[in-house]
Amino acid sequence: MQELNLTTGAEAPWRPYGAKSAQRILIILFLALLCIFTLNIPNVNSYDLDVLAKDLHSPDESRALIALNELIEYQAHIQSLDSIKLLFSLSSSPSDKIRSAIEKSIPRLKLTDEILEWLRTDAAKSPNKDIRMLTLRIVAVHSPLDMMPGFSGFVYDPDEKIRLENIKSLKEHAPHDREHPLERNETSTPEMIHLLAVALTDGYYQVRKTALETLGKYNDTPQAIEIIVKRYPAETSMTLQFEMEETIVSLIDQSGKGDILLDYLESDSPPIRALICRIIGKSTGINKKETYIKALTALPADSPADVIASKDWALKQLKDRRPGPVKVAIKPAGRMPITSLINRFEPGRAEMLLKYNGDDRTENAVRLGLEWLYRNQESDGSWNCAKHNPWSNKSPIPSFTNDDELVDPSVTGLSLLCFLGDGSTHQSGLYQDVVRKGLEFIKSAQDKTGCVNIPKGHIHNQRCLPHGDDHGQLVRRYNHNISTLFLVELYAMTNDTQIKDMAQRALEHSKNTPEPGFPWSFYLEPTDMGPSIFYILALRIAQETDLLVSAKEIAQTKVYLDRLTDKPSGRIVHICAIPICFGGMDSTASGLFGHILIKSDPAIIAKGANWLRQFPPQWEPFYQYNDYYPNLLFLENNIMNEWHWYYQTLAFRQLGGDYWTEWNNKHKEVLLKHQRQGGLWDGSWDPEGPWATIGGRVYSTAFSILSLQAYYSYEFTK
Repeated sequence: MQELNLTTGAEAPWRPYGAKSAQRILIILFLALLCIFTLNIPNVNSYDLDVLAKDLHSPDESRALIALNELIEYQAHIQSLDSIKLLFSLSSSPSDKIRSAIEKSIPRLKLTDEILEWLRTDAAKSPNKDIRMLTLRIVAVHSPLDMMPGFSGFVYDPDEKIRLENIKSLKEHAPHDREHPLERNETSTPEMIHLLAVALTDGYYQVRKTALETLGKYNDTPQAIEIIVKRYPAETSMTLQFEMEETIVSLIDQSGKGDILLDYLESDSPPIRALICRIIGKSTGINKKETYIKALTALPADSPADVIASKDWALKQLKDRRPGPVKVAIKPAGRMPITSLINRFEPGRAEMLLKYNGDDRTENAVRLGLEWLYRNQESDGSWNCAKHNPWSNKSPIPSFTNDDELVDPSVTGLSLLCFLGDGSTHQSGLYQDVVRKGLEFIKSAQDKTGCVNIPKGHIHNQRCLPHGDDHGQLVRRYNHNISTLFLVELYAMTNDTQIKDMAQRALEHSKNTPEPGFPWSFYLEPTDMGPSIFYILALRIAQETDLLVSAKEIAQTKVYLDRLTDKPSGRIVHICAIPICFGGMDSTASGLFGHILIKSDPAIIAKGANWLRQFPPQWEPFYQYNDYYPNLLFLENNIMNEWHWYYQTLAFRQLGGDYWTEWNNKHKEVLLKHQRQGGLWDGSWDPEGPWATIGGRVYSTAFSILSLQAYYSYEFTK
């Protein structure tokens, strides 16, 4: 239709809409969209908090969740203190979904000065721990760094989970946790460091651990080093002491402020002086080595033994950091060992290390561990548990005492197996004298029946009497079976007729003193794989020699393992009077290796191996002292266990493939990282696993060495 010209009355020629017409259309469309959008925005002014409060506490969970979302929308727009208080009224809700929704809503909250003040003066001091926890989480998300110290009361909170949550929030504000670190003013960093210093003295292990990790991020201030050094002597955890040492080394290396170490060499505390010596020996960030060598040399000659040992080690590191060559027995004296043990010698040893991803680091760790065992062998050839056990007389396991030689034959046997694994015997090898002395001890502990045990037997005490007179059999079986394996291996490596007699009598003892159905166990029915696996391995090796092993014993091995194995899962059942015994990783790993030895059904082996794969090695101490409770405590959700690690290593090494690659890549790094360097503990591993309270540092070190020898110690796959 033509447009009419109002001036002339004539029709104007048709033309497209002009620019103004297009603008009008866009404006109309925009207003329409705005109206639609506005209709969908909740009118927060229409919310009635009293009605919301009723809905929030409705037994209908869906209704409560809808009300919670409306409350968050209201608070984000109105920012009233009453809405925050209403939100806090849900902090103890029994509904997991509601508590989770509250957690997710925290970033959407809007905080005013009034709300922050209420959080600081009221909520943070509430007797309700759920309210305090919610306060902490809100503050951690919303408060700027310089306001965190205003909530320092969380460091002293009576609830350990709140204290841990608090220290985690401080860790998030540490400088290295940010891509672009905040510029901290002169008061904020000292305040934060002070809170971390308080947390480092906390009675809860995980709080101290997180505080230490956070201090390790402050490499721009010497205060962090000072706090850690001063706390070190009072720390009750061996693992945290180790991590303190590593953290200081890292701080020194990153900051280049090694000169501050020199002042601490004059400390009145021997543990601090020893610590500083080892740090000097480890650090690569110190300059002017001559200055440090001079300072170390000036330490008094009558200093405590650990100071002297740490000083000597540090001086050696400063002068030559290169590890010495690893000496390996090229070939054994006398006859060649049986096939299962031949790779302990060259050329098989080097071939196995290459094939299974061992290296110079693992071999050097083995050598350092053997040196520690060598230095700490007793004059009678044994190793003393109590002397090297910080848990002595504190073990919560009632069947053991640690103030006598109750399990010394066990750890002596384990230690001697390490030296055999290195290719030494009483006839030849780098540690020939060590094996010879150890053999004399085992010989003195073997009675006429062939049993290897301590002469005086088990000493009952008040802690173990409730478990009955028979439980002492447990100790005898461990002592005897571990020693039996040592004697059988020694004979298999030497063909010494004198050793043959001792080994045969040890084997005969178990056969001639049976408990119905299971001659190598200490209970009648399915029980502890611990002592049993040593005897099963001894029988397997004895079969390759001329030692007498009956077909009945071999058959009983299969019956024994079958009865202890849960067929659907492949796990090993563990029934034990001791409360912490369970059908877990250690018994299953031991049993899995047993199944491999006797060539059980591959399906059962696969089930057990697959179940164990879900537990990668993690170094977390199993026991800790707690300042609030005088007794030894168990840490929750812990899977550190030297026994488990060793037998899973043996089993997966025999299985090979992905089982071995996956396990070995993680396991060897954990062991290498946590081997002690310098001082009296140089080359050892801290006794932090569940059974290390009994065997101490000798036990943990022996099992760690045996694990690192698994590349070549046994070969049963052919």
